[in-house]
Amino acid sequence: MTRWIAAAFAISLCPIAASAQADLSAAVAGPGRPVDQIALDAGRKPAEVLAFLGLKPGDVAADIMAGSGYYTEIMARAVGPKGLVYHDLYWESAQYKVPRVDPAAFLKSLYAATKPGGIVGVVDHVGAAGDTRAIVDALHRIDPAVIKADFKAAGFILEGESPLLRVVGDDIAKLVFDPAVRGKTDRVVYRFRKPG
Repeated sequence: MTRWIAAAFAISLCPIAASAQADLSAAVAGPGRPVDQIALDAGRKPAEVLAFLGLKPGDVAADIMAGSGYYTEIMARAVGPKGLVYHDLYWESAQYKVPRVDPAAFLKSLYAATKPGGIVGVVDHVGAAGDTRAIVDALHRIDPAVIKADFKAAGFILEGESPLLRVVGDDIAKLVFDPAVRGKTDRVVYRFRKPG
């Protein structure tokens, strides 16, 4: 399974008030964030992405398949002392016998863990239509139609998609870590909801 879930929120989405947007901007601008992560902000637009997903003070959220935890720290600042953010250290390793994630089984578990009305946000790198698992693993990209189909099969409803991280001209045949495209890839941002 490719790393296509940046944030899974067990929250009820409400219209974002100006104060909530200000809280997200303050979370991004807050002191103490690592310099290497701040350097990524322009390309990742964290305040805008998290506003689109509906994150606000007091929420309980999880950053799943979080990698370095880039969004995790910002989310924790944004939800504040009355909220809670869980961080999932996503890792697969044949060497250490950590099994590969089965996408359908994972999404079934995610669906069960998400409260009715809860939001699951997905941020991932765009891959070519019809790519196989081997290509997905090799390039760290995924066909957006696969994301939508997998979440629909698990019972989630696609509530919205944002053009915030779309990049025209990205060479989707390149690994996302290739220096020619790193930090400049075409990415989807989806907001799925568990009915209820």
